[in-house]
Amino acid sequence: MPLLGTGGVLFVAVLMSACAAQSSGPPTHTIEGHLELKDDGLFGAGIAASGGTCHGVGRYFNVTPGLPITIKDESGTIVGTASLNGGIGTANSCSFPFLAKDVGEAKFYTFESGDYGEVTFSRADIESKGWRVELAIGY
Repeated sequence: MPLLGTGGVLFVAVLMSACAAQSSGPPTHTIEGHLELKDDGLFGAGIAASGGTCHGVGRYFNVTPGLPITIKDESGTIVGTASLNGGIGTANSCSFPFLAKDVGEAKFYTFESGDYGEVTFSRADIESKGWRVELAIGY
């Protein structure tokens, strides 16, 4: 019988600890997005596609599932990260979804993936689109 009482106290303590952890700290956001890889084929194949799935090849060899995305605030501090999920599309257009959880507060968010440059959005713009962003590489 004392074992049950001890377990009950432990359960309550763990539950209270979990609730406290969830409510502490600055607010964060979840940003859902897609990185669209586009290729017109003028400079050789840049996308390999088969059965509706796709990934980058040639000059886009690293645009594949797992490619990291770094999210920085207006001062250049990293406030979030994500990585690409599996690509869906054709040899001309391949869309990679990603999900960045626990992204810190910022006035501006700059997204960078691989050596393909940066794109900056204001917080107001991302928030007005339901915390969703669309990124693109290629032509």
